[in-house]
Amino acid sequence: MQVPIEQLLGLPGIQVLNAEITEHEIKCDIESTRGYSICHQCGQKATRFLEHGETLTLRHLPICEKDVSLSPKTKRYRRLDCYGRPTTTERCGWYDADAKCAKAFAEFLLRALVNSTISDVSLNYHVPCDRVRSVLSRYVKGEVDRNQFGHLRQIGLDEISLLKGHGDFVTNVSTRDDQEKPLVLAVFEDRKKETIAAFLNSIPEQLRATIEEVCTDLYEGFINAAEEVLPQAKVLGDRFRVAKLYRAAFDDLRKKEMKETGSAFQPLSPHLVGFKWLRSFRTLMAQDIGGGHGDSQRTTF
Repeated sequence: MQVPIEQLLGLPGIQVLNAEITEHEIKCDIESTRGYSICHQCGQKATRFLEHGETLTLRHLPICEKDVSLSPKTKRYRRLDCYGRPTTTERCGWYDADAKCAKAFAEFLLRALVNSTISDVSLNYHVPCDRVRSVLSRYVKGEVDRNQFGHLRQIGLDEISLLKGHGDFVTNVSTRDDQEKPLVLAVFEDRKKETIAAFLNSIPEQLRATIEEVCTDLYEGFINAAEEVLPQAKVLGDRFRVAKLYRAAFDDLRKKEMKETGSAFQPLSPHLVGFKWLRSFRTLMAQDIGGGHGDSQRTTF
């Protein structure tokens, strides 16, 4: 069964005029099938088609790991019953012309920024850093809409490095919706305890009381703010940060043991990286102790 490409794009009221598929990218020329614009003067539907306007270039969600680029051909409509018979260009609700992407792609970038950096997201999804930064500023507010959420069972506090290695951080506050999809609640230009505490205090009291867990990246300012404002919530360490700490400790141990044992590990040294070293080290020690026979002396991780 063939699936129409319009169905794969998942966008309402569009028709694909032409599609070009290459090894890394899908390009689609599209147009709206809605048939009207909203008159900028009276706010009513303008239904008399006048002409095509500019052609936009918008990024959309990737399909089969291919970048998707859409080129909608905009339409201008005239409102005959409005004074002066004004014309208005149709603007569809599924895209943001200023951000140069579909709104679904903007939300996709925001989710990708959780536990990542602007430069990494830019590199991974082939979007200029300025564009990613623009999406952050356009789509993230500094307050929680009480009407959007009935509860906030878990929130995350994480720092985002704008550029890797530059120490230029912002704070990302996130949660999950009822379908367990991550949502960005707010982004702040610093990571001070006072900033985070003020934000947490701004959450309506009834909604704040529903927060059961706060997951942080182990930064002390985040932990203190959470404990101060949300005493009922458990403060949890981000598993990514915890794993990074114990891996670093194991790597330090590996370097120390390699230095102390010297020639004993020389034939194996190209293969003893990270946890492979730990497994090999414990196995070799067990063989030395047990004479190299049997599995009873070996430790499996």
